[in-house]
Amino acid sequence: MNVCLFELKAQGKGAVLWAASLVGVLLAFLLGTYPLFQEDTQDILRMLSGFPPQFAAAFGMDVSSLFSLGGFYGFAFSYIGLIGAIMAAAVALASFSREKRARCTDFLLTKPIRRRKIFAAKLAAGAVILLAANALYAACCIPILRHGGVPGDKAALACLSLLLTQAVFYAMAVLFATCSRRVRSVSGTAIGFGFAGFILSALVGILKEDAVRFAAPLKYFDPADVFAAGGYGAPYAATGAAIILACLLLSAVLFCRKDARAV
Repeated sequence: MNVCLFELKAQGKGAVLWAASLVGVLLAFLLGTYPLFQEDTQDILRMLSGFPPQFAAAFGMDVSSLFSLGGFYGFAFSYIGLIGAIMAAAVALASFSREKRARCTDFLLTKPIRRRKIFAAKLAAGAVILLAANALYAACCIPILRHGGVPGDKAALACLSLLLTQAVFYAMAVLFATCSRRVRSVSGTAIGFGFAGFILSALVGILKEDAVRFAAPLKYFDPADVFAAGGYGAPYAATGAAIILACLLLSAVLFCRKDARAV
């Protein structure tokens, strides 16, 4: 069976569940929680005033913009991005560590197909899964933002943040799976990737240091920048793009040249 089709079939059910989770969390925030924030603005402000400023910052709450739809989406993205990061890492790890976990890497690499084609097929399968999930996400997100008065270009860029953030985590997880001798737990490792990114994002909010943001992948394509300035922060977006390119190129070289581990 074609490698790409095999990976799509193997991860199909999981991809549907991940996509449903992303849309479910989005709707819970924008249609369930945001109206409550609008109705009880003063009560929520009084509640937040009782907490240290670092607490709100750590959880992505910017009080100055939290009660606008764009600002609230930026807050919600802290958690939507976490789920998306875990999904992207899980897709990459499941695909690129499959043969290592089954201890049949040598079997795959002795097939009459070039290694670079195997790598490209696995990469393409993951890209299709992420694109399909984001198409569904955008179909739900953009109309809600537009209905709330957000311009179409900003709504589209804010939704694109999820795909670009996932691309960063996908590339890093591909490199991790390619370099590792064996990935014992796809879900555990993927959760580790996601929560590491979330903790780094919390540090950015607490420390308020621009330099720290370069180490926080969840902040490279921050929708808060879109609503505040009309686009992503150029240095951080460039850092994200460089990480994607570097991880994928290095992964391709290692995948094509690395000797299969003897069973």
